[in-house]
Amino acid sequence: MLIIALKAAVVWKILRRIGQSHSVALATGLCLSQVGEFAFVLGTAGRDGGVISKEVHMTVVSATIATLFLTPYLVALAPAAGNWLERRRKTPAQPAAQSESEHLHPDVLIIGFGPAGQAIGRALVGKQHKVIVLDVNPQGKLLAESLGLVGQIGDGTQFEVLEHAHVSSAKLVVITLPARSAALTVLQTVKQLAPQAHIVVRSRYQLHLAEFEQAGADAVIGDEEQVGYRLSAYVNLWLTMLADDNQTKDTTSS
Repeated sequence: MLIIALKAAVVWKILRRIGQSHSVALATGLCLSQVGEFAFVLGTAGRDGGVISKEVHMTVVSATIATLFLTPYLVALAPAAGNWLERRRKTPAQPAAQSESEHLHPDVLIIGFGPAGQAIGRALVGKQHKVIVLDVNPQGKLLAESLGLVGQIGDGTQFEVLEHAHVSSAKLVVITLPARSAALTVLQTVKQLAPQAHIVVRSRYQLHLAEFEQAGADAVIGDEEQVGYRLSAYVNLWLTMLADDNQTKDTTSS
C-alpha cells in the first residue's frame, strides 16, 4: 500500500503542477500506481547478477504481484476518489498565471481543443466575439493563445471549472470532447449553469446522437457524418476529374 500511495502522490503532484484538476490528477495517479511488469525483469536480472539477494527479489516480486492484483479495483475507484478530492479542495483547476483571463465573460466557450476544437477556434479568429478555450492539456491553452484566443487549463467535467470560466455568460458553448461520458457530463452541467446558451456537441459515433439531443444539446455533429461528407466530396471530385479526363481523351481521339 505504501508503494501505491507514494506513486499516486507523485503523479498527483506532477499533474497539479501543470494545471490539471484535483480529480484528474488523483484519478490518474491511482491508475498508474501499480508496479509495472518490467520489475520482474529487473528483479531477475539483479538477482542473477548478484546485485540483490533472493529475499529482496522475492519481496520485489510479491509487491509487484500485489499492486497488479489491486489495479482493476483502483481503476474502478479512481473517478469517484478524484471527484471526492475535488469537492474537498473546492479549488478550480486554474494556475495562478491565468489571472488575466479570470474576469473575461465569454460569448463563446470551446471545451476541448483537439482537432475539432482547433477548427472551430480558427474559424472564430478575427471575429468580434470573446472566446475562451478550456482544455486539460497545457498545449491546448498555448495553441489557443497562439491563435489570439483566451486559453485556460481545466477539466470541463468539473462544476467549479466551468463556473470559473464564466460559462453562465456564454451565448454559445461548443463541446468537442471525444469521450461520450465526459461530453455528456459537461452538457448536463452547462445546461444547469447556462440554460440560455446554445449548446453544440461533437459526437464520435452516430449511435450517441439521440442521447445528446435528449440530454439537451441544441445541435449534435457526428464524426462519422462528417467523415461521410468528406469521403463523398472526395469521391465526387475524383469521378468528375475522371469524367473530364475521359472527355478530353475522346475529343483528342476524334
